[in-house]
Amino acid sequence: MYYKVFISPKEIAFANTQLDGFCTAPNFTRPEDLLTFINGCEEDKIVVLDDDGKTWKAFKKHHVLIKAAGGLVKNEQGDLLVIKRLGYWDLPKGKIELGESIPIAAEREVKEECGITKGLTLLDKLPDTYHTYQHKGQNVLKQTHWFFMRYSGYDILSPQLEEGITEVCFMPKKEVENVAMKNTYKSLLPLFNAYLGRNK
Repeated sequence: MYYKVFISPKEIAFANTQLDGFCTAPNFTRPEDLLTFINGCEEDKIVVLDDDGKTWKAFKKHHVLIKAAGGLVKNEQGDLLVIKRLGYWDLPKGKIELGESIPIAAEREVKEECGITKGLTLLDKLPDTYHTYQHKGQNVLKQTHWFFMRYSGYDILSPQLEEGITEVCFMPKKEVENVAMKNTYKSLLPLFNAYLGRNK
């Protein structure tokens, strides 16, 4: 059992064993106390030892859970589909609609946010990511389901402006490393690294 949550700017792991490079949080029975510790801790990598998963379940219940889906999309040249939203390089994703399956939601969001009409193929599932934020006074935990996808279409890409997206492009590997990964969210770095691992 292992979950990783990004509570900006910190990386929190819920695991049943100590992790290299992570400091260990004390045992807390209340999620509020754990969050207080995390916010006050100077370390940016913290592991919460959670053998039976109860702490993780309590942590989730302390938040409003929002489920989203998105894609890590490569074209036939091996370039990565990226978007720029709120000044940061991001990957296309969005909320899963009521009654919608996770793969269909992932494909729909990529198409909507990037102006793609066809030529998109879902390949395999990637690990989910989790991050937290505040919205209208509530603690929100966002779980995003990710899929590797291949694009073989000929659309002229266009950003979904109403979602705050200002740019969309297929970015070559070197630019992903030297541009996108230097101006993105910590929670997305494992996904960018997964792309780089497949493009060796």
